[in-house]
Amino acid sequence: MVPRISTLCFCLLFLYCCCLTQGELVLDCCLKVSDKEIPRSVIKGYHHQVKGQGCDISATIFTSKRGLRLCAPVALDAEWVQTLITFHENKLKWCSKKKFWPKSCNGLKLSQTA
Repeated sequence: MVPRISTLCFCLLFLYCCCLTQGELVLDCCLKVSDKEIPRSVIKGYHHQVKGQGCDISATIFTSKRGLRLCAPVALDAEWVQTLITFHENKLKWCSKKKFWPKSCNGLKLSQTA
């Protein structure tokens, strides 16, 4: 009788621990932002990081053509960030009309909110 109870307690403890660890998802967040302007020729996409949704700070995350994640301030805080976002959106619209045929449209991706 005692082995059954101890086995049951162990199984319940194991299930409880598994449920706790599954609730802690690891997010790839920017820990700080750089005020250094990013050249528009290297950008292929961007998304927004929102404070309180798993990350400590709000940021705009640009993705480079080489796959690097570049952390920039929120567009409201830096005019160059808004300019870069507007440029990317306009290029995306132009490439969409051309059905992404020109070589300059390779690798562009739509923005998404993180």
